Amino acid sequence: AANNRMVADRIEALYKSDKNNAQLPAFTDESLFYSQYLMLLVKQLPMEELDIRYRALVPRVVGVNRSLTVAMIHRLQATQRWSLLRRVIEDGIAARHMTDLRVSALMRSVLLSLKLQEMTIEEREECAELIRRMVDIWLEFSNFTTPNALRLQQKLTPSTISECSLLLIKMGDRERGWDILKLLLDENARSGETPTVTEFGYPQPSVMRSLMEEALQYGDWLNASQCLNIIALYSPQTELGPFVEQIIQRCKVTALQKRILDNFVRLHQ
Repeated sequence: AANNRMVADRIEALYKSDKNNAQLPAFTDESLFYSQYLMLLVKQLPMEELDIRYRALVPRVVGVNRSLTVAMIHRLQATQRWSLLRRVIEDGIAARHMTDLRVSALMRSVLLSLKLQEMTIEEREECAELIRRMVDIWLEFSNFTTPNALRLQQKLTPSTISECSLLLIKMGDRERGWDILKLLLDENARSGETPTVTEFGYPQPSVMRSLMEEALQYGDWLNASQCLNIIALYSPQTELGPFVEQIIQRCKVTALQKRILDNFVRLHQ
């Protein structure tokens, strides 16, 4: 890889040199060269330099493609840089990567990994706005249920729903986040006449634990119980007792609510 980088650097330097009197107006395969060159740089350049290079080349010289988006997101998961991540995701949206299950999952993963405490207020507001936009797009594609639009439909997976819910809640849009999570318990959304949620897949256990913790932090018995119901539905092998103990301890439940929770666990054992 290092040797490839050296060769590529020399080719680019020759191509751009003012002293190159034999220079062609452009590479015959300029876009292809820079696309492969940028893929090398993604792995090797310091983040500040990569930021400059990416913005200079994409999309003016290098088109946004799946491999580049995936590589950039992996790099940005290792080294947080909000301004560049925002640009990469917006480029991915423009390139219609939102319906690519792997790329969209990576987008949500890197957003969930952001250290919000290290971001400025303005950056957090930008992040919240971008997340709302992304959720709107995924919901819109899932609602293409008319005969003419059905071929464009991209149903929501359980992991998409739970991750969107957690992203919205983390950014302060708690009411909408909890409302979206209810789709996982909506039988009509999964198997009605116009389903919008896939019947395959499951929410990641780590995401459900994070959602449960979000509810418990606020003493939110209703949404903690909703999380419990989803865990029981999608992970029937999971022991529910410890979750119920946490709900009882941290949500100040009434005697009736405690009885409901105990009966729920008994029915699912």
